Amino acid sequence: MKKYLKLFLKYLLVFACWALAACEKEHLQPDVTGTQAQPIAFISALIGTDSVHYAAGVDSYIGLTWMADTGSSRYFCFYLYNELSSPLQPVKCFKIYINNAALNPGNPDADLESTIVADSLNYQSYANGFMPSAVTVEWYDSTGAYFSSAAAPQFGNNFVITSIEDVYFQNEMYKKATVEFNCILMDNTFNLIPLTNGRATLIFGLDPLNPWRPDASIIDMG
Repeated sequence: MKKYLKLFLKYLLVFACWALAACEKEHLQPDVTGTQAQPIAFISALIGTDSVHYAAGVDSYIGLTWMADTGSSRYFCFYLYNELSSPLQPVKCFKIYINNAALNPGNPDADLESTIVADSLNYQSYANGFMPSAVTVEWYDSTGAYFSSAAAPQFGNNFVITSIEDVYFQNEMYKKATVEFNCILMDNTFNLIPLTNGRATLIFGLDPLNPWRPDASIIDMG
């Protein structure tokens, strides 16, 4: 059975008695820290001159995670999107991939453990083929226009995983990653847009391929 992150975040880190009452809600539950509720997954950044902040469980946003194998390459994926938008025409959403740390896939649990680690990671480039531990940031704006970090020169930008936490749900282990990032994004007509002051908490796991995704992607999952 597919264990989508939507269900994972519904129940994770919530008092048992409250979770039983809330399990029918359509949005994700927050990660409660002390007296202030914080979403367990979020992405915020300055894109061009526009400030964006999307949090799982807020304004119908959902976080999903899965592992994708394409040919001899493996990717760990996180997708934060609005469940009210069309999966075939997404808007105002992020997808972030981290390439497997090894060129060839191995044991999935071992690959997740060795790939999602606290480190400063380079960005994937279309021109260089599969780069171990490289990152791709994809962004769809309010019109549905698609931008990718893999299409643009990064000029030394890095994607920094500052901390990792293991979390468990239904006997499955997930990696909760706190990240900071800056990058240049480019669309298919060569328009460049800077992404700065990126901050996020992301979840990575081994769930099967999730069908609710934009069609245009660096990864050919079809």
